Amino acid sequence: MLFSNLETIPYNLNGKQVTILDIFRNISIQDVSGNAFEDYFVQEGETPESVSFKFYGVPGFSWLVMMCNNFADINNEWYPTAQKYEASLQRDYGGDAYYIANLPDIQEGDIIIKVDGTSDLTTTSVDVDHYRQIVSFDKNLRKIRGISGAGEISTGDLVAFARKLPNGEITPITFGSTGSTPQDTDYAEVLHTETYLNSLSYFYISTAGTDAGKIEVSPYRIVSLSTLTINSLDPSETYTDPTDAVTSNFSDTVLYDYVTNDGSPTTTNIRYKYLSEELVVSRFESQKIKVLKADYLNSVMATIQTALETNQIGRSFKVLV
Repeated sequence: MLFSNLETIPYNLNGKQVTILDIFRNISIQDVSGNAFEDYFVQEGETPESVSFKFYGVPGFSWLVMMCNNFADINNEWYPTAQKYEASLQRDYGGDAYYIANLPDIQEGDIIIKVDGTSDLTTTSVDVDHYRQIVSFDKNLRKIRGISGAGEISTGDLVAFARKLPNGEITPITFGSTGSTPQDTDYAEVLHTETYLNSLSYFYISTAGTDAGKIEVSPYRIVSLSTLTINSLDPSETYTDPTDAVTSNFSDTVLYDYVTNDGSPTTTNIRYKYLSEELVVSRFESQKIKVLKADYLNSVMATIQTALETNQIGRSFKVLV
């Protein structure tokens, strides 16, 4: 293994003299020829040892595979197994996405709960069997990520938000219902729901009908007769109540078109990317590693051996191939 040839050095640990391996010599491999490495896509279940065996005939150069890619932590940097990847998806992208028109000041740890009774702009009763814990609120997309909880929260439901204070008290979160004539309320309508993994990431238009000329579009681009205009609304100034009959309010935007048409905007030429689509690309890219070609192995190993045998603690060595 990588550290088996390292010299030991004395080290003072809390006044006690101990002997440790000298791991402070950094070695990097630089491909000046442009031909020393080849790209390899790690397959499901492969380890640095199995990649080493595939390229060098022995598993013992797994450390070299890691070094060539500047990997130090196999648990977090090596291509994950399908089971581990699925677990990470649930951790980072599980739950549901709830889109609202309003901009309440909600944060991680707050609760979204279904409302079953209102009076004017105030919640009079809630359904405690239908709630979620809020993980995040993307104000740009007006998208809430909710996890755990109980029951279902669906498109068209009215929802309220609550926060647990340090003293243990549960308090409702109020917010302005419109940008033109602000009125305090404590509930909002869910305009659209979808799984968070398959929720909206961004809008774009493309040239020549392909993704090659992809241009990202603001969620607040104005729509006129199902066609994008060149104008955009300022999201911080956008009217938050979709029923507010004011020119150029939130209901004129491509985002509102998306959430009120079941995730399928009617706007001409607009396209949209889901989180899941971006993750497919990200996972594919994470498969790709660099592997030193076997023809260069002996010369590189000889240089590394020389570097490890020096007495210079803390020195960085660059192997040119």
